[in-house]
Amino acid sequence: MDECTVVPYGISVDMDSEFAVKLGAGLDYYFTENVALNLEGSYMWSDTTGRVDAFGTHAQVDLDGDMWMLGGGLKCRF
Repeated sequence: MDECTVVPYGISVDMDSEFAVKLGAGLDYYFTENVALNLEGSYMWSDTTGRVDAFGTHAQVDLDGDMWMLGGGLKCRF
């Protein structure tokens, strides 16, 4: 387990390293030869478990990291 400890608050977090899969696609639309609009999207499948210790209490957590990611931008080529 990877460990991240926040000492001043007495909180400790131990997370398992897990395997994730990401699938995505994108496109560029050129307005001119040098200027383009970029759009992209992807989906990631990920699950992990961990343990949180805080102020004398302990909790086992199961995190579902499945998520959509969308992005875009403007490209200018010189």
